[in-house]
Amino acid sequence: MGRDFITWIKKNSSEVLLGASIILVLILTILAATIAAYIIGPVIMAFLVLFLIQIRKTEKLKVLQLKALDNSNREQLLNNGKPFNSDNVVSDITDNLRYATEFVREIGKGNFNARLEGITDETFDLNKENLAGELVSMKVQMKASAEEEKKRVWATEGLANFGELLRTANHDMTKLSEEVIIFVVKYLKANQGGVFILNDEDENNKFLELKASYAFERKKYLTRKIAIGEGLVGQAYLEKATIHLKKIPKNYITITSGLGGANPHTLILVPLKIEQEVVGVLEVASFRDFEQHEIVFCEKIGESIASTFSAVKVNERTRILLDQSQQQAEEMRAQEEEMRQNMEELQATQESMERVAKESQDKEAYLRSILDAAKDAMMTIDRNYKVAVINKFIYQSFKVQGIELKEGMDVFSFTKGDRAAVKDRYDRVFHGETIVFNEEYFGKHYEITTTPVYNQENEIMGACVFTKDITNDVLLKNKSEELLKLESRKAEEILANRKLLLDLTRNEHVQNGDLSLALEAVTKSLTQRFGITRSAVWAYHSETKSIELVKLYEQEKNSFTAGMTLYKKDLPRYFESIETEEVIVAQDAFNHEAIAEFKTGYLDVLNIKSMLDVPFFINGKVGGVICCEHQGIQKPWSPEEVDFAKSVADIITIAYKSAGMKEMLIEAERKSEALKEQEQSLRQNMQRLSAMQDEMQQKEVGYQQTIASLEKPGAKSATSKGLESVEHDLRIQLEALRMTQESLKNK
Repeated sequence: MGRDFITWIKKNSSEVLLGASIILVLILTILAATIAAYIIGPVIMAFLVLFLIQIRKTEKLKVLQLKALDNSNREQLLNNGKPFNSDNVVSDITDNLRYATEFVREIGKGNFNARLEGITDETFDLNKENLAGELVSMKVQMKASAEEEKKRVWATEGLANFGELLRTANHDMTKLSEEVIIFVVKYLKANQGGVFILNDEDENNKFLELKASYAFERKKYLTRKIAIGEGLVGQAYLEKATIHLKKIPKNYITITSGLGGANPHTLILVPLKIEQEVVGVLEVASFRDFEQHEIVFCEKIGESIASTFSAVKVNERTRILLDQSQQQAEEMRAQEEEMRQNMEELQATQESMERVAKESQDKEAYLRSILDAAKDAMMTIDRNYKVAVINKFIYQSFKVQGIELKEGMDVFSFTKGDRAAVKDRYDRVFHGETIVFNEEYFGKHYEITTTPVYNQENEIMGACVFTKDITNDVLLKNKSEELLKLESRKAEEILANRKLLLDLTRNEHVQNGDLSLALEAVTKSLTQRFGITRSAVWAYHSETKSIELVKLYEQEKNSFTAGMTLYKKDLPRYFESIETEEVIVAQDAFNHEAIAEFKTGYLDVLNIKSMLDVPFFINGKVGGVICCEHQGIQKPWSPEEVDFAKSVADIITIAYKSAGMKEMLIEAERKSEALKEQEQSLRQNMQRLSAMQDEMQQKEVGYQQTIASLEKPGAKSATSKGLESVEHDLRIQLEALRMTQESLKNK
């Protein structure tokens, strides 16, 4: 009870002091009333006023100290975002220290999800620089470090367990593959996987073979062979890089169970590499996404798998070779026994052979003379691959090259080619085969025929080599093949040119006389066919001695321009070539006489290296020139290209003729319309004249009747004379009308 009272006094000290002061003032006031008012009263009142002022100053100082302490708490420890309250300063500091202690204790226990009391989303930014903010930042960093350590420990344990598996696993490739895929799928907590191993037994038909799988559906499992580069597995092998798919193609793979099936969410394919050599592919599928450290783990164990698989394959091959070696050793022992028996038989027959040795020597001398007389190189090789007999021709041929060929020499010492290949060739001959092949020695070509040599018992005792010089035949054949290839290329180029010419001839603009579009088709086709940068058509005007740029196609801009005019007075040599119908073929445009005038200001500015100019004709006269230009590098112009340009010039002639005919047709149609208008006018005039003629004829009949009545006896008078004059005039007018009518009819 006493402690609570003291605590209450401390907490409300300002109010207690103020209350005590007021009570004291009241008591002293009462006492002052009873004492002499004039002596003691003023002194006591002054003392009380000073006492109250001192109490007020003490209270303000305490509030300022508490506020400074609160600010320090907020800046150094924790800011709860609440407004300042002097009554809560000490408790807030105590609470903040307790919160920080409890938070640190939880972090020390490994609870990285613990929250620091007093830190909320609203107060987080207020505590970035104080102790609370540093503690929260420390928690985040320690949590990240713990996650990384967990991943590292996971990977390290996995690698250790997997290494133990590889050390203790069965060395049979299939069994080892099964244990590997089971471990990988389970350790990754995946759902499906497979191991594909490179089968390179046939160098010409390598493929990836499914050695083991985990939870593969039957359809997928039946596809045990995958070609290099086929599908995702073949692509992973080819690219030697991990493939991580989060969007798996439809129907690519399905994870099934007794209740149904579904596509996995993610798939990784890891090439099994050892020193950049891929020996297989590991495929794993799962319903969950693989994290980066799991993918790195798969790549690391992929190296171990590749190394182990490579060692297993080497061991298997070594075991096979050992079995073969043992079998060959047995065969060799049998052969040695057979050879021993043969030696005994040979020893028995040696005496008889000595008897015939003399006869053999005579025969050998005879054969030697025949061999030396031959014009082709000849030699024989015994079953020990030694030179037995050589003729004079082959000896001299080798001696010219600094090689002295002798009987008894090892055939491998002077024969071109791999030793194993040469031995194999002679072994085939020793088994009865005749081999013919061509070879080059000392810059010449030879046809070499190797045939078996038989003894009297029809047994092969060696090989005879006949060498014939076929250098001239080979050179002739090579030249013929080169000519055939050249002619073939020319034929292909001619066919392409003919097709393009046919297309240009059939071009609707060329046929219809649309000259501008026709020239666009021609210049663009020339540029593309020759592989050049510019083609142009210039029209020649003999009356002004000038050429006008009708159409220019530039390949780089893919655009057409026109309008430039050049005059003979400025380019006399070039115009001379045009007027003399000269074809200018300039591979080196800068040094060609006919276009030397273009060197400055044109060739150098546009960087034109090569030109081909071909004239075209209109009505038998030069109508202009086709100009083909190439920029940047020189272009050689082949005869076929020159002929093609001349043929294109004929098409331009056709285009101009079509354009002229089109203009004539338009003019004829215009004149026809004018004639139709004239004809209509003439018809109207004819109709008017016909009406006038009918009227005149009626008048004539009336006059004739009048005249007839006047010509009766006794009726003639002075009036008749006047009528005769009128009749004469009418007859003249009628005759004039008839003549006009005839003239109009003729028109």
